[in-house]
Amino acid sequence: MKLINLLMLLVSLPILILYAFICLLSPVLRIGGRKEGCEEEIFIVRDWIHSDYLFKSEQVKDLFPTKMNFVKVGWGDRKIFLELQSWSQLSIQDFLSAFFGMNDSVLRVEYMDEVPKGVKKLKVYRWQIDIIKEHINNSFSGSPIKKEPTYYQKGEYFNSSLNYNCITNCNNWVNRGLFISRVTNRIWSPLSFFI
Repeated sequence: MKLINLLMLLVSLPILILYAFICLLSPVLRIGGRKEGCEEEIFIVRDWIHSDYLFKSEQVKDLFPTKMNFVKVGWGDRKIFLELQSWSQLSIQDFLSAFFGMNDSVLRVEYMDEVPKGVKKLKVYRWQIDIIKEHINNSFSGSPIKKEPTYYQKGEYFNSSLNYNCITNCNNWVNRGLFISRVTNRIWSPLSFFI
């Protein structure tokens, strides 16, 4: 199995190097001016690999009714979201199958009472939140997934009709909602720390 993983990595290495170079250029891929408002705020929750939206619950109560204070919404590769317990379990095979779009995708919705540490705060208008909500709503295929929560995997999971791959990954999904709502002017943002 290790030999197969090594061969897969070696075959994919030129593509991965080119992709890394393009990712580093992604912050300059911008159009127009940035239109940021000041009526409300939303948050972006990021770690070194993944990004999620975080809303105040009243902002998304029509999509996600809850008594909790905040709703975190993320999108990603089905296998990684549902089977891995932590990023340290990510194998080369899991990474490459997600990178090349070989798996289905899911949405994860998690309810929280507090804003986690280290989030990025964005000032927005209400109409921008409505556009982001429409972007989220269009990502659902509608059917929930039954999954017992674990320490790392909390929340509800839903099937998605979108295709996850290296171009349309979890970070660019978050960026896409920010871009179409004119919160940001970045065309493509595949890495979490560029959002």
